[in-house]
Amino acid sequence: MKVSEIDGPLLDYWAAKAEWGDAKIVDGDVLGGAGSDWVGRPFSPTTLWAQAGPLIEKERIKLLPPEADRLVWLAEVGQAQGLDASPLVAAMRAFVAAKFGEEVPAE
Repeated sequence: MKVSEIDGPLLDYWAAKAEWGDAKIVDGDVLGGAGSDWVGRPFSPTTLWAQAGPLIEKERIKLLPPEADRLVWLAEVGQAQGLDASPLVAAMRAFVAAKFGEEVPAE
């Protein structure tokens, strides 16, 4: 699957795997796995600044707002980029792409 095309709980899942190496989806919620700060609790950095903010800060993800020639948010970390109408989705796409590359396996 192309990281640039995933969103919602699936992108949250891959962000959790990128951060802690373990995660699972239960009843549509992403739960952090062993060793995470979110063991057994919902993790949704694509919708919650309180969860995305620490990752954005720690990983030094650069967020650039939409402009005339680019109508979506651009997130960059290292050589990886993420684009989306939502800055959080853009940031998590960049984060996942930086850790796993432009594609992730379907799980």
